[in-house]
Amino acid sequence: LDEIDSIIKVTFKDDFFALIRACYNQRAENPAYNRLTFCLLGVATPSELIQDKQCTPFNIGQGIQLTGFTVEEAKGPLVPGLVGKVDHPEQVLGEIVNWTGGQPFLTQRLCRLVVENAASGNSLSVEQVVRSQIIKNWEAQDEPEHLKTIRDRILRNEQRAGSRLLGLYQQVLDQGSLAADGSQEQTELRLSGLVVERQGCLKVNNRIYGEVFNPDWVNKELARLRPYSEAFTAWVDSGRTDDSRLLRGKALEEARDWARGKSLSDLDREFLDASQDLDKGEVQKALTDEKKNSQVLAKAQGKAKLTIRRGGIVLNLLLVVAIVAVVIGIKARQETEVAKSGAELEPQGRSILGKLPDDVYYGTSTESETLLYQAVETGQKLFNIVKDGRPLDQYPAISPLYALQQTISKFPEPAVFKGHQGLVSSVAFSLDGQKLATASFENIVRILDLQGNEITELKGHQDEVNDLEFSQDGQRLATASYDGTARIWDKKGNEIAVLTGHQGVVRSLEFSPDGQKLATASFDKTAIIWDLQGNQLAVLTGHQDELIDLEFSPNGKMLATTSWDNTARIWDLQGNEIALLKGHQGAVWSVAFSPNGKMLATASYDKTARIWDLQGNPLAVLKGHQGAVSSLAFSWDGKKVATASDDGTARIWDTKGNQLAVLTGHQGAVNDVELSQDGKKVATASDDGTVRIWDTKGNQLAELKGHQGAVNDVEFRPDEQRLATASGDGTAILWDLQSKELALLIQHQPLVLYSVAFSLDGQKLATASFDNTARIWNNKGNPLAVLKGHQALVSSVAFSPDRQRLATASFDNTARIWDNQGNPLAVLKGHQDNVTSIAFSPNGQRLATASWDKTARIWDNQGNPLAVLKGHQDNVTSIAFSPDGQRLARVVWIVSCQSAKKGHWANLSCQADHSRGTTPTSTSSPLISSSRDSNT
Repeated sequence: LDEIDSIIKVTFKDDFFALIRACYNQRAENPAYNRLTFCLLGVATPSELIQDKQCTPFNIGQGIQLTGFTVEEAKGPLVPGLVGKVDHPEQVLGEIVNWTGGQPFLTQRLCRLVVENAASGNSLSVEQVVRSQIIKNWEAQDEPEHLKTIRDRILRNEQRAGSRLLGLYQQVLDQGSLAADGSQEQTELRLSGLVVERQGCLKVNNRIYGEVFNPDWVNKELARLRPYSEAFTAWVDSGRTDDSRLLRGKALEEARDWARGKSLSDLDREFLDASQDLDKGEVQKALTDEKKNSQVLAKAQGKAKLTIRRGGIVLNLLLVVAIVAVVIGIKARQETEVAKSGAELEPQGRSILGKLPDDVYYGTSTESETLLYQAVETGQKLFNIVKDGRPLDQYPAISPLYALQQTISKFPEPAVFKGHQGLVSSVAFSLDGQKLATASFENIVRILDLQGNEITELKGHQDEVNDLEFSQDGQRLATASYDGTARIWDKKGNEIAVLTGHQGVVRSLEFSPDGQKLATASFDKTAIIWDLQGNQLAVLTGHQDELIDLEFSPNGKMLATTSWDNTARIWDLQGNEIALLKGHQGAVWSVAFSPNGKMLATASYDKTARIWDLQGNPLAVLKGHQGAVSSLAFSWDGKKVATASDDGTARIWDTKGNQLAVLTGHQGAVNDVELSQDGKKVATASDDGTVRIWDTKGNQLAELKGHQGAVNDVEFRPDEQRLATASGDGTAILWDLQSKELALLIQHQPLVLYSVAFSLDGQKLATASFDNTARIWNNKGNPLAVLKGHQALVSSVAFSPDRQRLATASFDNTARIWDNQGNPLAVLKGHQDNVTSIAFSPNGQRLATASWDKTARIWDNQGNPLAVLKGHQDNVTSIAFSPDGQRLARVVWIVSCQSAKKGHWANLSCQADHSRGTTPTSTSSPLISSSRDSNT
């Protein structure tokens, strides 16, 4: 049976080869079957013949390795065909075999071409024939097919071709040979015919294959398959040293998604692993920086709140004193001093009053804080004068008192609410601008008023909520979730309908302009149109991959959808496809209709945006971004389009594709862009944690800082006086257009603390944290020092009894000793795994550490090792000295710890119980260690 690789493609191949097996098995009962032998010719492995795992594999055959002709073997049958046609036929045959490696088909084909060339009167050499009639434009000249068959064998399984087979072949080309190891990948490569095994090494089968399937061809195919080819090639060319070529963030995530399930080459794997390590390092640094910024912000906010509260106390005291003074009266101070003080304070109070805004103002700008501090300071000076209890009519100045009261009323403390515990993924205003809804990855939606007061909380989704929208009349809210459902709610938070029908994540949704229908887009490759009772009106099928975004046309008669299949589509409301928008070379992230409904724009991962008519004809390609275009928006007059990109910029275009402005300034990807209704302002939200306001010429008008994480969503309130943003830090913030914070919905995630310890006098506190640091604080919560040096999370912290030193244990396998100012004194090295606990002896002269390497260790207070305590069969998780420290006793192990169960941390302390056995052979204090083994 020839062409076995074609036979294995038929649907009944398992049955066919099972029949051959049955004939073989019959030999035991019927000797006549011994006369029946099957010879299978072609390229295949035994595992490919019967693939049904429930059937016995095809293991009855014997593989026969076929090799190419040698010159001697070819002379007999082939030289006669060359005699009389070419000069020196044996020499010509030798040159032919030199090019073909004796591959039978190629050898015969080249012989024929040489003979035909000679018959036509051409005097081309064998090499010239090969290059002009086989290698040049080989795909067009490959008749009958041979080279294309080899190509298809290499590329037929992209899960492997994308990396292992092409990667292995690339190594053979680069090195000239590759040691044969009999692996599945090498076997597949060898069966393709492209390489052969000679003297224990894989080598290119022949010169023709090497010229056709050359390094340029390999790089081209890898580039076609690798989404990160350009960066990968540059990294390899640098000798794998240029870290700037490594992937980060979204690019790395997409590369790993592409690589998942594929058998990668060693070099691909090394590239992705190096990228992962670099990205983790940068993320860790970003988290550390973010936590530092959070602490600075929290400290500043605390001071502002304290000042406000003090101002309130001062005001209350003043008023109480004034009232009491009217009733009681107390002897006045000398008139000259009073007059002098009043003359100084009165103009100061009037000056503050003159600077106050007309309306109540929420914010924490430098100007408002300055006025607040000035008012408090002036009021305090007045209080110091009148604290003798004089009546109000005898106050030397009144304006400071009034200025303080007015300042506090004008600058009330922003509303702070503990709300979302996870990333805030989306934010939306009601059409009247009076309500704000936030969606969170904690499965909850919250509706709030503009002061940040929670109106209602919507619970019902079983997974993260990623999109929401108010209906036009503000009476309903729709939410989309990773739980595969969408839900409709009334304005009081009552659930009206659960929209079930999608088989995957509901990615986005939108109400129709008349508010009577709702459309949802899902990862199940469909969109569905619903009525408000949750009944399906139409299912839109046609996309070949997950849907990302959708939008109704302004007249509500059409719906546009975008997908990972690189297309957008336009549908009528009966689910009929009106137009297919093809042209993008990457996923289409976003879609928007122009306000007049005559055009729509799409944003894509291919770094472009495009404008189309409603028949799907392209009108303009917006080129300029250097990264994926993630979001776009039309101006309200339909004459401009704004785009946001991962390249850190936003851009403004006209509808003909001309770039009008580039908005540069963000230090991270721009996730969302929004145009105000008057078309004069643009808002952008970025991974750098800021929101920026621009004019349409690209001039920055304001930078809004307050979020501690990436800002994912931005939206103008309909009256354009305020702006709402949602962030990955778990907050939504309402801003006015002068960059001032109005209402803050906040749940700052604190640092994950592993350990905390007080100094012996209770005046200081030390914390050990996930951010690789320990910190020293005073008893009022003010930071005194940050202890930096560990390379992994700090798991334990302890003060020395004299309060002069601090010891830390870390998952970087070390412990460290510091002075109480945070300066490093010693590094305790020796453990082979995470150090989980540390303790000072009562006299402060020794330290003990516990580790996951199943040991505890004793050190002096300079960090020198004194003893290694071996005996535990599992991780040692906690350690403590006995409190008396008076006995000359050897360190022993107390093993009666029922709380130290497998998989749980056991934090122990030793009671002053002298009944436990010790051996008086050492001057150390008795020590208790805790382990996760079954006994201790």
